[in-house]
Amino acid sequence: MVIAGFFAVAIFNSIEILIWIFSKFKRRKNFYFWSLVVAALGILIHSIAVFLRYFALAPNVLMCVFTLIGWWTMVTGQSFVMYSRLYLVVRDRRKIRWVLILIITNVFVLHLPVSILFLASNITHSTQFIEVFNIYERIQLIGFSIQESIISGLYVWEATHWLKPLMDMKGREGKRMIRHLIILLVITVLLDISLILTQFTNNFDIQTTYKPVVYSIKLKFEFIILNELIMLTRLDICAHPRPEDFSDRNRCQLASGAATTNPTPIHDGVQCVEDVERVCTAKSRTNHIFDGRFDSPAPSSSLEPAENNHHLPVVASDACSTVSEGTKQ
Repeated sequence: MVIAGFFAVAIFNSIEILIWIFSKFKRRKNFYFWSLVVAALGILIHSIAVFLRYFALAPNVLMCVFTLIGWWTMVTGQSFVMYSRLYLVVRDRRKIRWVLILIITNVFVLHLPVSILFLASNITHSTQFIEVFNIYERIQLIGFSIQESIISGLYVWEATHWLKPLMDMKGREGKRMIRHLIILLVITVLLDISLILTQFTNNFDIQTTYKPVVYSIKLKFEFIILNELIMLTRLDICAHPRPEDFSDRNRCQLASGAATTNPTPIHDGVQCVEDVERVCTAKSRTNHIFDGRFDSPAPSSSLEPAENNHHLPVVASDACSTVSEGTKQ
């Protein structure tokens, strides 16, 4: 019953995530989108293969192959999802490069040995292969948990550090976002610990069916994290316009060559977004994660002026490009 319950939850979550993905993204050409799709499909494949293999409803070796395919795409796909959103908050490209190296290294250090041992154990039924597999299975669980914790921790740290000007402008909402990010990180770590405990208590069958549930929950967290980030970039000048804010907008109009003698008043957040997107085309940046224009930023040195950096909108005078980037979804 427990295994069937985990299977049902994992299947439901993966299908729901796929529906969210294809309904949320307007264009499907960026790395983040395809990482989400691969990770969600991996959960689906892994869950079905484990279920059919456990109840002997399909050939064992064939289901072992599909289990490994689902495991690779589910686990490393999740890591690439987390990696691809680091561009939103991390200024130092070297950190992002080291994260990519970490993910690729663990493919060879963790994925490959476990896959070979798993297939060898099920084909030969040798006790030697099974004993080594049981040891390495624990190592890979801990290894991938550490990898994902490092990426999540880096994201929270960089978001707290580089988005501080925006958080100060948003006040309580900014602090609430950081609290949510930290809470999600803690929940993710607790989920990983619970998954590791199922392995160390020799509940391998429970672990293999519980793992897709854990990764489906992690993938759902991605939408929460992105929504929090988008809400943060919706500046207060839209909801609470002030006289000095109109001068910022007028400067943006002049920069785009679309200035008018009687600018449309900013009534609310929606109107602000519509107006800004119409008149701030020249200033708006193109790195938007939902509409398919999520390009990797060019390398920048630590001495580069803040206004030339494309990762972080930090000043009120850049509000037009900030709102255009943060709210178009």
